[in-house]
Amino acid sequence: MMSKPRLSLQALRGKGKGGEGHIKHQDHDHSGEPRGSSIGRRRRASSMSAKANRLVSCLKGNALTLATVSGVLSGIALGFILRASREESWTPREIMYVSYVGEIFLRSLRCLILPLIVSSIISAVGGLELGMSSRIAFRAVVYYMTTTILAVILGIILVTSIHPGVAGAQDVPREGEARNVTTADTLMDLIR
Repeated sequence: MMSKPRLSLQALRGKGKGGEGHIKHQDHDHSGEPRGSSIGRRRRASSMSAKANRLVSCLKGNALTLATVSGVLSGIALGFILRASREESWTPREIMYVSYVGEIFLRSLRCLILPLIVSSIISAVGGLELGMSSRIAFRAVVYYMTTTILAVILGIILVTSIHPGVAGAQDVPREGEARNVTTADTLMDLIR
């Protein structure tokens, strides 16, 4: 068996034994830069764009989590800034003005919870078979009735044993102070 002769890299470029080789190789591209550098630049650019695309898709996929975390961190920072901004303590009216935005946000969340839960329950029950949905409905009714009866029994026991409100009714002063209501309070109560 005859082995094929191996050509070295120098022989391929024309710098091997015997002077000039038969195979000519152009070491530079048309711009005057080494030939491999433009290919390397293209590979680096495509690798950078692939990394950027992955980063953008990761940010889009986790946008809600990132927004929640950034909101919490900015709220903490705002709290520290507001606390450090004054030497004396805040008045109850100033605290009410600052907490107004958070109160509106929490009330809007409470308004959204019930429709979301009801619609998800309806869609889940609609996708079940008839036998399975009747068993779930029966269990739900039994659970509701049991917890209601237990709550009524516990309420009756606690009312008869503690007698809430009897001792506190005598301590309430008959005259009270009129609350100083401003126009801003009235407008905020309309939105609340």
